[in-house]
Amino acid sequence: MINLKDTAAAFLTYKNWPIFATNDPNLICTQFQGHHGKWNTFIQCHPEQPIVLIYSLFPHPCPEHKEQDLLRLVAELNDGLMIGNFEYSFEHREVRFKTSMNATYMNEKLEIFDAPVYHNFLAMDQYFSRLKALIHPNP
Repeated sequence: MINLKDTAAAFLTYKNWPIFATNDPNLICTQFQGHHGKWNTFIQCHPEQPIVLIYSLFPHPCPEHKEQDLLRLVAELNDGLMIGNFEYSFEHREVRFKTSMNATYMNEKLEIFDAPVYHNFLAMDQYFSRLKALIHPNP
């Protein structure tokens, strides 16, 4: 089985994106600057399975009084997405976009991260302004 965490770290290094340490040995954090905002992204590598989850976290928590409107927006944004989905964590009051990858039959090449990472970044960037207008309208 390939070492997905090492491959993910090498991919981020190759792209010149920062890598931030976390307390979780299966998690890598980076930060991405899109056209519409800046956010943290976590790459979670399953410790025993060749599975990777990639989460881009919208940088502002949702105020409780806007939760219903946000859930409606998340459902609207997810409708028609072919790859990935938006999620909302009630515990952390955060919106995140998730893509994933099953690397069972993949070789240990940096390119295996291209599609899931870029789809993730592009989706968050594409809808960043709509999320911000609802959650955090004033800079």
